[in-house]
Amino acid sequence: YTYTINFGDGGPYSGTTSSNSISISHEYTISGVFTAQLTITDSNGYKVQASTTVTVNGPLSISATATPNPTYVGQTITVSTSISGGTAPYSYTVSYGDGSQSTGSTSSASFSTSHAYSSPGTYTISVIVTDATGNRASATITVNIYPTLTITSFTASPNPTNVSESTSFSATISGGDQPYTYTITFGDGGSYSTTTSSTSISASHTYSNPGTYTATLVVTDSLGQRATDSITVSVVAPPIVFVIKEAPDGSAPYPNAPISGVTVTLSGNGQTYTGTSNSSGLIQFNVPYGTYSVSLEDPVPITTGEEWGLQGYWLQIAPTSASSGNTYTVYYSEFFYISLSSNPQGAGTVSYSPPSGFGNWVWY
Repeated sequence: YTYTINFGDGGPYSGTTSSNSISISHEYTISGVFTAQLTITDSNGYKVQASTTVTVNGPLSISATATPNPTYVGQTITVSTSISGGTAPYSYTVSYGDGSQSTGSTSSASFSTSHAYSSPGTYTISVIVTDATGNRASATITVNIYPTLTITSFTASPNPTNVSESTSFSATISGGDQPYTYTITFGDGGSYSTTTSSTSISASHTYSNPGTYTATLVVTDSLGQRATDSITVSVVAPPIVFVIKEAPDGSAPYPNAPISGVTVTLSGNGQTYTGTSNSSGLIQFNVPYGTYSVSLEDPVPITTGEEWGLQGYWLQIAPTSASSGNTYTVYYSEFFYISLSSNPQGAGTVSYSPPSGFGNWVWY
């Protein structure tokens, strides 16, 4: 018999045989679907033909990706693998680099697996695919796993704070991946936002009204992690302070010395508040935010002194009103035993001028 085989990828192969069977091998150099055709002619010139379809797969190869990458502890990543060449079905093993793995089989040209890491670090994922003929292909992926984003501290100082007083807010974080976006809402409609690579920030804010406010911090990192924390800020009216002193110009026996026992009365908001200066000459009123009218009472009334003199005080007229957050200084000018020698029995008259340069004064 004379035979000719056309393998479908080029020229034919011919030969002769006396056997009723033939066996020919051929190696395809490219992948594809080919039609191989056999023609046999016997010694009498009779011909028969037969054909078959041959599918030639390319060499087995794979590619793999992991998303999201980088990511953080506890976040699920997806490992996607694409297969080309080889012969289905395919078996696969995905090792995640932390001691865990996924296995399975597929007739598809792609598959995916998922995994979440419990510890931060850099891991190598290995993917191995074996086809039905035993061919193997592999790929590796490096993934970076960051710690969970955490707010380690969020504070306000001072707290409690005063109306119209600057309050400092500080925050420190750990974990996550830079840059970080910080947003603080102060609870009164105000806010602060910044993006930075730093793991700590500070901001300041001034409250206009007393009350209790909730300040909230939200931090977002480049991976999309989000952490929040809140603190309560108490805002109070700043105190009204009076300082009672002797006059600073030398007309008093002890210039600038504190005077105790002076009574100050504040009136406002339908309430009256009274205080007395202490040994340091101080009176502090912690009252609701606002402006109050002021009155003072001298601690030492005019007295006669042993038939020959008078003792008394000049009191500087205090502000007619006092507002939260302010300190007011009230001066006294004291003189002792002004002689009435022209009339030792006190029948004469005495005149005395108050110190200058300290506002209005009134005699007590």
